[in-house]
Amino acid sequence: MTEKRYYHGTFWLKAESHDEVEESAFFNLDSGYSDLGVVYVTNLEETAVYFSKWNTTSDAIQVILRGALLTDKLLERSAYDLQRNSTIEIDGVGYEVGDREQLFDAMRTKFDGFNTVGNYDGRGDDIVLFDAGNFSATEARLLIDGQWTDWLDREQAVEAFTKICGLEAAPLAI
Repeated sequence: MTEKRYYHGTFWLKAESHDEVEESAFFNLDSGYSDLGVVYVTNLEETAVYFSKWNTTSDAIQVILRGALLTDKLLERSAYDLQRNSTIEIDGVGYEVGDREQLFDAMRTKFDGFNTVGNYDGRGDDIVLFDAGNFSATEARLLIDGQWTDWLDREQAVEAFTKICGLEAAPLAI
């Protein structure tokens, strides 16, 4: 059986030093970048490509991270069902999907995230994780000169990113 893969679209800011490479070329997601304290992943690479374009700047490299979900405690609803009934009941209290702050606060007591199945074009899932540690990224693709790289492991991705930034490989400590 093949392990399911999940994706996160993001970008890495070009670095001017090796210290900045270590900071910019991240694989560990951080919920601090969301005003709701969550991270978003999806089951479709195409959806992650779309989100890798959000908020990018001229000094950024689009990146797609691929990895695994480390939880199965997700409340799941289809986008179709949510269009028909936008209220989710948790512990006898109804929460509107549109009020994500209250809904997510209530969900955190019982779930590790929320999956809106088939939420995007191409039928990609919109998966909200309340703890960034519930996604383990193992590979990355970088958009270089309009072309996506093959899937690269952490070391290869950092090496490619270092070259993109015009930096030599870091000297080995002896």
